[in-house]
Amino acid sequence: MAAEAVTGTDYWDLLERRFFRPAGMRSTGPRNRLKPGARMASGHFWNDDRFDDNPPASAPGSTWAAGGLLSTAADMARWSIALDHGRILGSAARRAMWQPAPLADGRPAGWGYGWQVETAGGRTIVSHGGGTAGFSCRYRRDLSEPLTTILLTNQNGRADPKTMTDALLAAIRAEGLIAPA
Repeated sequence: MAAEAVTGTDYWDLLERRFFRPAGMRSTGPRNRLKPGARMASGHFWNDDRFDDNPPASAPGSTWAAGGLLSTAADMARWSIALDHGRILGSAARRAMWQPAPLADGRPAGWGYGWQVETAGGRTIVSHGGGTAGFSCRYRRDLSEPLTTILLTNQNGRADPKTMTDALLAAIRAEGLIAPA
């Protein structure tokens, strides 16, 4: 709502013009603007001891920015490449958003501008995860090397995208495909 007030532009149109189009993202946008017949993954929601294969179309309260935005693995890869190449934000803005914000007492908050910021083995890792009814995800970027992992699942309640991402990276490292952490 703040972006709409400042720009005078519809939120989704602003995202399309400012982010999705420059990144080449052709299959990303709001859930409420899906074209008839559009292909979309079905979500699965863990409910007590079984999967509910008919979760609500969106969780109450998350139909706006987070739960209302749909994308694909290919578009998320396009986003990552566009971000790395400065087509979305310049290098100064990227550095600023990937720095932990200070708390009132000066200690680092552990979050930058929308990104969790961690240091592991001298490496800076930025990430963000999320989920809504029937879906969960994690985007993880190692700033020490050009390595981004994007994990999308059509299940929530039992899936832990952070654990799954860590296991994926461990397997890739074990195969010698990327440097040890």
